[in-house]
Amino acid sequence: MDYLQEMKCLRQEKGWHREGTAALTFVSTINGYHAYHNRPLQGRQFVMQCSHQSSKYDKWGCVVKAPQLEDVDEAVQGIETRAGPNRTTVADVAGKVIGHVPRKICNVLAAGLAVDFSIARAVCVFTGEFQHGGAASGGGPKLVAVYHLEVVRQRDAVEIADSIRPHLTDKDRLWIY
Repeated sequence: MDYLQEMKCLRQEKGWHREGTAALTFVSTINGYHAYHNRPLQGRQFVMQCSHQSSKYDKWGCVVKAPQLEDVDEAVQGIETRAGPNRTTVADVAGKVIGHVPRKICNVLAAGLAVDFSIARAVCVFTGEFQHGGAASGGGPKLVAVYHLEVVRQRDAVEIADSIRPHLTDKDRLWIY
């Protein structure tokens, strides 16, 4: 999958390119799947929101939430996202928390979303891939996702990219445009 091209298409479809913002796209994971068990539909037809949500454990926490059912195309609402005895469909996971943004990245997102408002929008899409982390990386399965940020100013996009890059597994998969 050409992640950059997919996000450029999404940006065009949603009209975000007309807002005068800079785009920042990178590949990382959605953590916490083992706790929530809400598997999203893969691809840009199921755009998930990233939002700041502090807790007693992490004041800079960010959750990844599935779109509300009314925001999901009716044609995909019945698609199975998880098979077996715990079968779920797109409609079942709509509006629910899918997981959370990795710790070192959510610090940057939370500050941009809730403190200095340099990030106008933070979304992500599931690639369909899982990454299994060992004990050193927090354990449990992680969903590989493409994150897309609409950043208010170009110079902020560069600063945010510089803050996020050290925490990415594949540092070459971060783009500003």
